[in-house]
Amino acid sequence: MQDYVWEKNQIDEKIPVEIIPTRIAIAALAVFLSNDEEKRKLLIANPHPESWNSWMLPYGSIIIDNSKLCNNDITFIELESILDITKVENINKLTSESNMQINQYFEEDIFHLPRTSELINYSLKYSKSSNKWTAYSFNYYMINLNEIVNPKCAFEWISLAGSNISQIVNAGKYKDVKLESNLQYLLKTKYFQGYINIEA
Repeated sequence: MQDYVWEKNQIDEKIPVEIIPTRIAIAALAVFLSNDEEKRKLLIANPHPESWNSWMLPYGSIIIDNSKLCNNDITFIELESILDITKVENINKLTSESNMQINQYFEEDIFHLPRTSELINYSLKYSKSSNKWTAYSFNYYMINLNEIVNPKCAFEWISLAGSNISQIVNAGKYKDVKLESNLQYLLKTKYFQGYINIEA
């Protein structure tokens, strides 16, 4: 089923009854960048090629199940508030879980959740395995690495040359493997354009 992806205060309408979520997830996404402004690269990973088989940003999350999470008249904006409040109330848990989960991508601990995220968006996703809709808060943290560190799973350091990013975004995939919706969102944002290498 189609994912719903939006920014804060972007959709001022009720959520259709059939997609009202029964659980929420607060996710921290690590945007690892090589610390070379002229030839900057972005780390993407494919940790589950046998199942999901998609490119994503290394991430950690906490999930809260609650069948009475939302009423039938909830709006997208009201759902945003629930997600924002949940993040604040569970920031210590999010920090510890994200540090552990993201560092599991690597041989050594290189990630420590910054105090604030630099970008945020929201999503509704359907899980076939659990037959549930989940509401996500995606929080993006920009991490500049002085030295390249490669994860243990399948990965790519993709060039942030403007033409390369345009090609990837337009295709919605890289090397014939799809991009997760939150990665596509990041690459399209005006905020991230400041990290794109301008070509002569």
